[in-house]
Amino acid sequence: MHGILPSLLVAATLILTASCQEDATEPDDLPLLDTHWVLRQVDGKTALLTEKGAHMPDLTLLAAANHTRGQGTCNWFGGSYALAEGTQRLTISEQGSTYINCPNQNLEATFLLTLPLTTHYEITGRTLRLYDDEHTEARLTFEAETK
Repeated sequence: MHGILPSLLVAATLILTASCQEDATEPDDLPLLDTHWVLRQVDGKTALLTEKGAHMPDLTLLAAANHTRGQGTCNWFGGSYALAEGTQRLTISEQGSTYINCPNQNLEATFLLTLPLTTHYEITGRTLRLYDDEHTEARLTFEAETK
């Protein structure tokens, strides 16, 4: 009986350890294209909505026609992008948008002015980071939205 109890404790510990390790694995990197990316940070600072009813800016790069689309804090926008094959080089055009005066206009303006400065990107799991050539830190950080 004394030999069985320690063996059961060791087995239970191994099972619990293995299950914890499975949960700790990082998710695979999501694709850049056709993923709905929601803004989380601008220049390392958390993007905050200060007005009720505002929308957190988002971005989708459509694979079919190299078009961008998204919504700022309230205005819809779109444009184009170009990828350098086999690299993480990405350029995004200036975005055309509707123009409705709305809450959090400063966040929207900064977001739309920063997008065309993009020169490259990085994806880690569910996080997309857009960089320019002037800064070592990401200018815009997004998280993939689950549907």
